[in-house]
Amino acid sequence: MKPHFKWLLLAATLVLAGVVIYGWVDLHAAPVCQGDDAIADPQAPIVLSGWGFDPANTRAVPEEAQGLRPQHLSRLGMQWAFRFPWWTNKARSQPALTTDTLYVGSQRGWVYALNRWTGCVRWKSFIGAEVRTAMTLGAPHPGGERLLYFGDFAGNVHALDPATGARRWKVSADAHRLATITGAPTLYAGRLFVPVSSIEVAVPAFPLYPCCTFRGSVHAFDAASGASLWQTFTAEVPEPRGRNALFIRRWGPSGAPIWSAPTIDIARGRLYVGTGENYSQPTNAFSDAVLALDLEDGRILWSRQFTAKDAWNMSCILPGGINCPESAGRDLDFGASPVLVRGADGRDVLVAGQKSGMVYGIDPADGAVRWS
Repeated sequence: MKPHFKWLLLAATLVLAGVVIYGWVDLHAAPVCQGDDAIADPQAPIVLSGWGFDPANTRAVPEEAQGLRPQHLSRLGMQWAFRFPWWTNKARSQPALTTDTLYVGSQRGWVYALNRWTGCVRWKSFIGAEVRTAMTLGAPHPGGERLLYFGDFAGNVHALDPATGARRWKVSADAHRLATITGAPTLYAGRLFVPVSSIEVAVPAFPLYPCCTFRGSVHAFDAASGASLWQTFTAEVPEPRGRNALFIRRWGPSGAPIWSAPTIDIARGRLYVGTGENYSQPTNAFSDAVLALDLEDGRILWSRQFTAKDAWNMSCILPGGINCPESAGRDLDFGASPVLVRGADGRDVLVAGQKSGMVYGIDPADGAVRWS
């Protein structure tokens, strides 16, 4: 046998082995539900949905949904386990849960609907990009048909039929090619409020990259159709700001991404988000801040910045730091959703934690800091 035929045979054998192994592992990752059990009940009562489980992002599970008491804890055991495919090494998507079905995303771009009681797969839908966000399940309008909402790492927002996994709509949340969505969309009053971040914080590590042009935002969509309603940015339109040491154009301001789910204040008709640092200079007033936006039109009602002049990107951790801003900051994002709660004094307070290690109690009416 000629040498090149041996190599072709070896390559074909390896490809075939890979296909067989892939099929075996995928087949054995979890059993597939059969018969009537293969269809998820789209109207089963919702137990948990979204990042914070309620518009205020309290993450409090109602007692009637817990099903557990202290005396039960010693008797707990594993009922079932779901194994993601072997090429998955991260599970970042927080599930949505009904009394019938668990919905979860995955690193490799699949979204799964699992039987809550057995873990068998009712359906799986390929999205095409990593899903890090929590799953948000709900009807755009009271009494209407439910949809399953989430964002992907490529910056798209999806709405699926929770019964079958069929796509109802898909839209891009931002025109920037490096936009991404890591925070869960928040559903309220027929609108879907989507936080937009980006991976541009990492790309400036490449010295030839023209840093930076992404701007964080909240994008509001019609929850039924996916039509854009408004988009509010956290930085001004970037302009040329000289060149780096390799004569590559610099841009700014940029950044102030929003990594986490918006918090809804029903009584005041507004939402709250926390932002991250600027990626380049000049810095602006909306980075490392908590913002209040009008639910109807996205107007910024107030902003409270906790760390000024924080410009940072991943070039700053490399020798030379070609794209690192001068006088680089400390990357002190508000990475988690603010939580709206009722204080002991009977007043509402917005609680927000920063990567600095500080936690702040903020007056939701005007952004004044009550305590830290």
